[in-house]
Amino acid sequence: MSKPQEIAQTIALQAVGFIVSQERILLPFLSSSGLALADLQAGLESPDVLAAVLDWLLQHEQNLLMFCADFDVTPDLVWRARNQLPGAPAQQHQSI
Repeated sequence: MSKPQEIAQTIALQAVGFIVSQERILLPFLSSSGLALADLQAGLESPDVLAAVLDWLLQHEQNLLMFCADFDVTPDLVWRARNQLPGAPAQQHQSI
């Protein structure tokens, strides 16, 4: 695994922790993603699940900004992390 992919997975795992710690965010996330909490926990090592978490966060600006403030990262870094994980369009791959 490349260093950018490791950083991307770290950011995605931080996003999972953020979502799980905020009940008002967790319930809408689980509802819209179709995942059960057990599925989310089981998928913590799955790049596809981590990509889905970042996809969801990037689609919910208020939650994205709260995450960025809590973890001292920029929305651009979250976007670039997402693009290091599976399912990102090839032309969007940028190093972190």
